[in-house]
Amino acid sequence: MLLPPIDSIVPGPVPLCGQEQVCRAGAQGQSSSKVPVAAPAPFLRESAAAGLTLDMVVRTTLERNPALEVFRQQRGIAQAGVVIARTYPYNPIVSAQLLDVHGAASPVLNSFQYQPVANLQLEVRGQRHFRKQAAFAALKRTDWEIAFQEVSFAVGAVRTFDTLLYRQAKLGVTEEFVRLNQAAAEQVKRLVDGAVLKPADLLLTQAEVTDVQSQLGLGRTALAAAQRDLARAMGITDVAELRASGTMARPVPSTRSEDLLEAALEHRPDLFAQQAAVAEAEARVRLQIADRYGNPTLGPGYEFDPGRLSYVGGQISLPIPIFNRRQGEIQQLQAQAAQVRSKLKQTEVEIRQDVAAAVQRLAEAQAWVKNYQNDVLPPLQRLLETMERLFKQGEPGTDVLRVLDFRRKLIRAHDGYLDALWTYSQALAELAQAVGDPAVAMGVYQPPAQADER
Repeated sequence: MLLPPIDSIVPGPVPLCGQEQVCRAGAQGQSSSKVPVAAPAPFLRESAAAGLTLDMVVRTTLERNPALEVFRQQRGIAQAGVVIARTYPYNPIVSAQLLDVHGAASPVLNSFQYQPVANLQLEVRGQRHFRKQAAFAALKRTDWEIAFQEVSFAVGAVRTFDTLLYRQAKLGVTEEFVRLNQAAAEQVKRLVDGAVLKPADLLLTQAEVTDVQSQLGLGRTALAAAQRDLARAMGITDVAELRASGTMARPVPSTRSEDLLEAALEHRPDLFAQQAAVAEAEARVRLQIADRYGNPTLGPGYEFDPGRLSYVGGQISLPIPIFNRRQGEIQQLQAQAAQVRSKLKQTEVEIRQDVAAAVQRLAEAQAWVKNYQNDVLPPLQRLLETMERLFKQGEPGTDVLRVLDFRRKLIRAHDGYLDALWTYSQALAELAQAVGDPAVAMGVYQPPAQADER
């Protein structure tokens, strides 16, 4: 369901009376005077000035955020691990024994004995295959971890964008409240000067003006903080005049919660990263098991002895796994693999919990928004219109203060509606994070079946 914007639900207030109209004081038989009642300008409308759109924010975040670029550099490290795994880990070793031969016990025909030997350590239990499995699994895990960070940064950008929209609108409400109270104070002052109202009414109105003006600084500070957060999310440094253009009222995915859960299990990058981590850990266990007995060393050998005899052949050395068969290392890697498998199960449970919690929160936020749309704003608007009509007709008891109070109540209702919309947008972003698709938060999500048909 597409939530309509605020200005489509409640139009701007209708002017109470023009310059030549008479504002009546009520049914107490008080004298009347010509006091124009200024109507507040329409508020909470989308700004006509150009600003950042949601698509621009998400695209800029994915392209320019330096923290995300740091995560992407992990792929180069993982690719280097694949190169290492494909490369044979041992180089041949050439050694030579050179001896000066002399003595009288036997005739020395060759006084210079030498014995060159070349050795190479061999992997005979498929270690290279297991090492490549672990490296490719690590590369796959890194890709999914980067994808998870991209989803998180995109959803975070949507959150900060909506927060900026929210703060802009909240500041607009406060400024409109100040304008309305200032206009009311001026009108009450004229009525007090004309002996229509009492001085206490003027003091009360001026106190309301001061009270609302004190909230302007808080609103501007919150707006500046929202601008900084959005600039940080986008990876830019220019914060001045940073404005958001758009609406927080975005459509909810038209699909069941079960389908959303299925989509989450098919889209969540962190789940696939954990699955790749399990494959990586298991490959490292197999590598350690294959390497537990050590590797033989084989190579050719040659010797030229003092009797001028030449020996040509080869040599082999085998490690004897008596004292150490790497049982500790194997158990350690097996425990790590079991831990990774448990973490995979934990991630699956968390995904189910995240989707269920996000769907519930979104439903509650929708109900809150609908309450304002159906039960709060329209009745208040109708009551205000009725009060203004009675005021124009000179109905006893409908003085200017009552009409202005109705307008203040309507503005407060708009302020509460903004809170409901912001909560709704944050719940939608939470659902997007749970599903693993920023399109949910952006309001452009298509269920898998509909996407395939399209």
